[in-house]
Parts: sequence; C-alpha cells; structure tokens
Amino acid sequence: MVETATIARYNASIDAVTAYDQAARAYNACVSRAAIEEQTAISNQAKLRIDSIQQVSTAVQRRIAANFAALSAALKKGPPR
Repeated sequence: MVETATIARYNASIDAVTAYDQAARAYNACVSRAAIEEQTAISNQAKLRIDSIQQVSTAVQRRIAANFAALSAALKKGPPR
C-alpha cells in the first residue's frame, strides 16, 4: 500500500513496492523456468512414446499393403491353365 501522509512515508512505501515488484518478478521467472523444464520433459517423453507407436503402426500398414499387393497380383494372374 502506498502511503501519502508524508514524503518520507511515501518514499518508503515506493521502496517497498519496488522491492515487492522485483521479488515477484524473480519468483515468477523461477516458476516459469521450472514449468518450461517440466513441460519439455513431458513433451520429450510423449514424443518417444508417439514415435514408437507410429513405427509399429507403419510396419503394420506396410505388411497389410504387401499382402494386398500379393493378393492382387495373384488375382490378376488368374487360375492356373
């Protein structure tokens, strides 16, 4: 709270507000840094899991495509004559 009763009180309250502002900014910077570090760690873990799932999914899709290609080729070839 800014006191305006006297110049001395006003100056003292401005000093207190300035000190609070500096401390709050430092605290906020610390919290933000910690949050970013944690979010990055979570994102990195998720990316590893997603990549693993994607690799499995891609392999399954390739096997299915290869099976369909082989079946299509056999159908186009027709029965033995």
